[in-house]
Amino acid sequence: MINSELIQIANNLFCIKSIEMDNNTYLLVKNGQCIIIDPSFNFESIDHFLTKKNLKLVGIILTHCHYDHSWAVSALEKKYACPIYAHEFDKSTYLKYDCSQWIQKSVPKIKKINWIHEVDLTISDFNLQIVLTPGHTSGSICVNYNNYLFTGDTLFTNGIGRFDFPNSSFHDLKKSLDFIYKKYPPKTLILPGHGDWNNLKFIRKVL
Repeated sequence: MINSELIQIANNLFCIKSIEMDNNTYLLVKNGQCIIIDPSFNFESIDHFLTKKNLKLVGIILTHCHYDHSWAVSALEKKYACPIYAHEFDKSTYLKYDCSQWIQKSVPKIKKINWIHEVDLTISDFNLQIVLTPGHTSGSICVNYNNYLFTGDTLFTNGIGRFDFPNSSFHDLKKSLDFIYKKYPPKTLILPGHGDWNNLKFIRKVL
């Protein structure tokens, strides 16, 4: 079990931070239901959170398919039988470039991923917008919910995601970052896959 920390960000938003790799797993809560974004390593902590708060897990969204953002998906899928969503352009990441060679372990396989391309995604009581932001991977997305923007490894509060993977692109990443800064208001809360979170107005644009 990887050491983790539960942090409440807002009334309806929590983060389980896996300490060893500083991964952020986000949990959106509404009407007794929960959506998880990027469940990383700590299935036990996620499971405990859902059980303690008596929440129904209605969906999992992956901002991209690197192993450190999806490790707990298989166990959650098995226990909660919830749908999993990722962008169809990230199939190559899941099948070939999940970076598991770094740890020399096989990533627990997911039974079914719903490969999506639509902008609007409704999961039970949650109305979300899926924003394709390639660069870190070919199918990296941001997830917009009210004034929250879950950016995965596209944008951090102190930098940007890597673009040296086989299906990465510096050009695409720059375009994605330009889009984020033009599209979203300064008060938008940027919630990255690693590190801290902050409002967009406090995050310096580096490209």
